[in-house]
Amino acid sequence: MSRRILIIDDDKSLSESIATRCRAMGLEAETAANPLTAITIANERPVDIICLDVEMPAGNGLSVGEFFATDPSTANKPIIILTGRKDESTKQRCGELQARYVHKSPNYWEPLQAAITELLDISPKSSPAAANA
Repeated sequence: MSRRILIIDDDKSLSESIATRCRAMGLEAETAANPLTAITIANERPVDIICLDVEMPAGNGLSVGEFFATDPSTANKPIIILTGRKDESTKQRCGELQARYVHKSPNYWEPLQAAITELLDISPKSSPAAANA
């Protein structure tokens, strides 16, 4: 049975790039451009891990992370906050949510992949497609 990741980011090209790389790792990947869609997806199709952005026009990712951290259907699922924010209050809030903080930088994939493999306790699979996505 394949593990599922839900990627929540209003930047469609970034979320699709992450999804492609996750699929190359052997994961099922689904994207959502806003919090409401993400919550609907998570309620309809269980996920194993959630990756979300903080800055979204339709909602704050930290609030969405709090929802997922307290909702019975997702409370035990790991959360990765992928954000361009570097401020201590964002990092502290991630810690309070027991979410993994990953800085959204040009080299985001390595730390994101490391977080996914660690949190899901899987071996990374890499392929040229994953590296170039």
